[in-house]
Order: sequence, then structure tokens, then C-alpha cells
Amino acid sequence: MGNSLRKATTSGSANLTNRERKYVRQTWQAFCQANQDYGVLIFVEFFQRYPSYLPLFPPFGDLPLKDLVCNHRFRAHGYAVGHQIAAVIDTLEDLDVMTELVRKTGVNHAAKPGLKPEHFEHLLHVILETMQTRCPEQFTQDVIAAWIKLFDVVMAVTKPEFSADTAPEATGSKEGVTDDTLRNTGGCSSSTFSQLCTAPSSKRTSSLSEFTAAPSSVSLPTVPLGVRQQSLREPARSESQSTDAESAVDLRSRP
Repeated sequence: MGNSLRKATTSGSANLTNRERKYVRQTWQAFCQANQDYGVLIFVEFFQRYPSYLPLFPPFGDLPLKDLVCNHRFRAHGYAVGHQIAAVIDTLEDLDVMTELVRKTGVNHAAKPGLKPEHFEHLLHVILETMQTRCPEQFTQDVIAAWIKLFDVVMAVTKPEFSADTAPEATGSKEGVTDDTLRNTGGCSSSTFSQLCTAPSSKRTSSLSEFTAAPSSVSLPTVPLGVRQQSLREPARSESQSTDAESAVDLRSRP
């Protein structure tokens, strides 16, 4: 691993204390135990919040929101991303490995048409809000602050891979992350994440509220592999909160 990457990782993650790493691990474990399909749940929330991002995911991007949870490709993607998040958290003590995992994810996505760093940023925001909504008693301000620090590091490592010089990682370059990058996250909205520490629960989206009402012990429906895909969805809709709220689908388990 390149010296600059190692140096940046050590410097940037030094702000995450042992106690904060413990907060992250414990709350992630609690969230996963309470929600077996945690990766699928996160992506359901993500696309309800940002429905216009669906076409960026060709394997299931032509499906309407209401059909996502019963599509085996969508669920497989959710599981895969959930395991990637878990791998990052499992390697918090091994900073070189953690950063390399994040970097490779950035490299792989930088090569995909249409994907941008802000898509990662929005996903991280949804992850934090989803966990906070599902496990409200555990997400104190200190816990939220620990997750914000981790996500700031994730964005600081990810963003350089989308630049003109580093995006074709066919190049294998590991020099895109510097000490200054991790200290000054180059536009990563840490202020956006920080708003979660003080935002009242009434500010959460209706889609998150719907999920909160569902018992956390209930998993998402079992997937029939022969689910028929519907016709091509309409062009990307507005990302405004009002539109998202109108298009939100109640995916709670029904008796």
C-alpha cells in the first residue's frame, strides 16, 4: 500500500477514539440483529428518498419502487452492500485494511457511468438516519458524532477516486488520498450529517416514519425468484421531499 495512503489513513482516523469505535461497532451490531435484511432495508430507504437514482442501477433500475423489495437482484445488491459496510466496521482497528476496502469500493463505482461522490454521501446519510430511526434509544449524540466521523473519513477516501486523475483505476493508483484530504474532506457534508444530532424527529421523512411503525423484529418479505418485472419505469422524477413522500411505499409486513 502506498505510503501516502497509509499516512492519510492513520492521520484521518486518529479522530475516531477507542470509545467512538466501540460506539460504532455496538450500534451497528444492534441494528443488524434487529433487522436481518439490514442491507435491503437501507436501499429501500435510499431509493424512497432518491427515486431518481434508480436508473443508475441497471439490474433493477427499470422497476417501480413498490416492486423492488420482491426483486432478487435488488435484494442481492442490498445484501452485498450490507456486507461491505460490515467489513469496514469490522476493520476499524486495522486502518490500512479499512481504508483499502473503502478505496476499492470508490474505484469500482467511479468506473460506472453516472455515479458521483454525492451519491455515496446521500447513501451514508440514509444509513445513519435509518439506524437512528430503528434504534433510537441507542443513538445518543455521542454515538451519532462517532458515525459522522467515520463517514467523513469514508468520503475523504472515496471522493479522490472520482477525480479525472484517479477515476480510471484500471490505473491502480493509491496516491489520491492525502493528509489534507482527510483533515479537510473536500466538500464532504459533515455539516449535513451533524444536523442529525439536533434535528427533531418530526423532521424525518415520511418513509422513515413508516418503517419506524413496523416491528423491528419483522424481516422484509421472502422473495419469490420468479417475480415478474413490470414495464420500463417513467423517466427520473424530482428528488424534492414532497415528491418522495408521495411516492413512498408502505413495505411493512402484512398479516
